[in-house]
Amino acid sequence: MRPALLPVGTFRRDNHLTPRQLIGELDFILSQKDAPASLYFVDDNLIGNRKATRGMLPHLIAWQKRHGYPVSFACEATLNIAKQPEILARMREARFAIT
Repeated sequence: MRPALLPVGTFRRDNHLTPRQLIGELDFILSQKDAPASLYFVDDNLIGNRKATRGMLPHLIAWQKRHGYPVSFACEATLNIAKQPEILARMREARFAIT
């Protein structure tokens, strides 16, 4: 099954979904009869804006825990993410597929 696409923002750094909006989107997706097993974040700035990413990850982790980890997440990232062990650890905790 192909992962569902979850647009987090656009190329503008100030146009990200708020954590509340993101959780609302996730709740809606999970409520669907055929909810996907994985969600792909479509946003080139997801990792580029580390402050926004750090602010979002605790909400994703809490949502996953609250719902019993119903989905895995994926996104594109550059190798520069390897320099961010804190973000990588939180992404693993949120169940991002890191390969």
